[in-house]
Amino acid sequence: LLWGGDDEQKAEQARGNKDARNWQDEAQKLVETTMRLYWKSRPSAQRTDVQESSPAPFNNNDDSDSDINDIMAEYERHRRTLISQDIDEDWNSELRRYLKGIPKNVNVDTDLVEWWSDNAKLYPTLARIALDVLPSQASSVPCERAFSSAKLTGTDRRSRIKAEFFEILQILKATWRDNLINL
Repeated sequence: LLWGGDDEQKAEQARGNKDARNWQDEAQKLVETTMRLYWKSRPSAQRTDVQESSPAPFNNNDDSDSDINDIMAEYERHRRTLISQDIDEDWNSELRRYLKGIPKNVNVDTDLVEWWSDNAKLYPTLARIALDVLPSQASSVPCERAFSSAKLTGTDRRSRIKAEFFEILQILKATWRDNLINL
């Protein structure tokens, strides 16, 4: 990676910044913590408790059937042990697999929400995180613009406008803004 790593942290500390951080390390810790949280709340983790019923054993008295029953019982014990363990390797292996591979179909113009939707089966936990975070507005500028527009609408002369009419005016302004021609 190009910036924010150990070298930059040491350079900042040499310049007297005692609080300098290795931002790559901080980002890695944040992603791992988030992956752990999302992994525990994944749909398959919640369904494993319901799916723990064991298959019905065979009821024949034949010795070969008895061997099959023993094998099936051993398999079922092993399966339940694996289900009950909190296996962190799975989220970790998903993250490592993602970090090792460089997607060839991603460029500057890629719609990341669409990309993560398309790759949700390959990286299910990361896709859930990405689809929770990416659609969120990164900047507060549009929100501030809406409040500024409301300030212009809600002048002293219009102070008696009811809330629903005020909302209608704001929606009309936003809708017509780009379509009005100033003569």
